[in-house]
Amino acid sequence: MIIGAGLAGLIAAYVFPHEPVVEAQDRSWVEHQAVLRFRSTAVAELTGIPFRQVTVRKGIYSQNAWTTPNIAVCNAYAAKTIGCFVDRSIWDIDPVTRYIAPPDLRERMCDAIGGRISWNCLVPLHDVARYPKPVISTIPMNMMATELLAGETIEFRRAPILTTRVTLPGADVFQTVYFPDACTSLYRASITGDLLVCEWAGSDLTAPDRECGLAMLRSAFALSSGDLEGLTAPHKQHFGKIAPID
Repeated sequence: MIIGAGLAGLIAAYVFPHEPVVEAQDRSWVEHQAVLRFRSTAVAELTGIPFRQVTVRKGIYSQNAWTTPNIAVCNAYAAKTIGCFVDRSIWDIDPVTRYIAPPDLRERMCDAIGGRISWNCLVPLHDVARYPKPVISTIPMNMMATELLAGETIEFRRAPILTTRVTLPGADVFQTVYFPDACTSLYRASITGDLLVCEWAGSDLTAPDRECGLAMLRSAFALSSGDLEGLTAPHKQHFGKIAPID
């Protein structure tokens, strides 16, 4: 049995093609709407769904200027995203090769797995131990730790994020910009083809915060005000950022 039909659970369902999948949410639920890039072709080969190989270019935009990674901006970025000083991806801004899935990857995977997925099915974790076969769990780690390590205190540092997105007609680039400055909760924005995805720290986006972030986007990506008019309403992702855990 596989618990969870998020991306990890769906991949597991391909690896184990005879195992049932249970998911507490319905099929329309999508937790992850941040940037999704793959480091290899492994998932494409497993699913038979073609991915596109691209070169992703990165930069750090701070104090209205481009900068290289340094202790100050990297610590500011970590504090902004997760609330403590830990190493984050901002330290590496070299161009990288990545593999981009089609936008309907999740839908294709759900269609292929089909009736093996039981939606709106909540499995009490205390019942899992009585299941006769091995179980793969993809539920949030803090929930699993609370259930399985009764009586122990587990510090699971994580932070919610908000995502907004807009299509940039005619664009076909793959870029990521980090924003470490504290004047806005916007911390990262990426263009994948013609889709701009903006990631904001926290669970609330005020009008002044949004306007400051949009100004940074326009400057960093050389966008016009009209390019951002169709920006979607914020989508909340509860496990947006996770700090390393022992």
